[in-house]
Amino acid sequence: MTIKHVIVGLGNPGDEFENTRHNAGFDVMRALAGSAVWSRDESLFSEIAVVSVEGHDVMLACPQTGMNTSGLAVKALIDRLQLAPGDLLIVHDDVSLAHFGMLRFQHSGKAGGHHGIEHTVEQLSSNQFDRLKVGVGPDPGGAVRYKFVLAKLDDNDIKARYLALVNKSAEAIRAWVVDGVAKASCKFNRREPHV
Repeated sequence: MTIKHVIVGLGNPGDEFENTRHNAGFDVMRALAGSAVWSRDESLFSEIAVVSVEGHDVMLACPQTGMNTSGLAVKALIDRLQLAPGDLLIVHDDVSLAHFGMLRFQHSGKAGGHHGIEHTVEQLSSNQFDRLKVGVGPDPGGAVRYKFVLAKLDDNDIKARYLALVNKSAEAIRAWVVDGVAKASCKFNRREPHV
């Protein structure tokens, strides 16, 4: 088996962070993994699973470092698999997209205030990797933002839309694996929400 892609979903480990917008990256990884077996690898600071996407072997990872130090896990994964940043996709929540339910693939660029991305860029000394931003906003702004992304999703309608968004994100990632970021962007980057 040759792993040519690694996909890292950003989030925070621990029960208190489950069912929150900030763990969208973890939730998308679980949806993408399906029935694949997860294992914890302390040397990679992550829970990992390997899946096949139309014949492509892909490693999925959920860093266990905490969101703000996710770069430790990303660097360990890249180094272990001897991959370049260009073989990496990072999936994370984003409140800055105009609507809940939007998706946005992006190659390189700035962190946009997302601490998990900031730390990853710092650890890799590079921003030349792909990202899938999962729109969980709209952004309430200021000091309220932190509470907003860590608040439990307790409204049934929002929960249902969030689950649909997670599944649509997994679909988008499969397109990224098969067709690359440019084609996946054309299909999934749009102004309207997917859910």
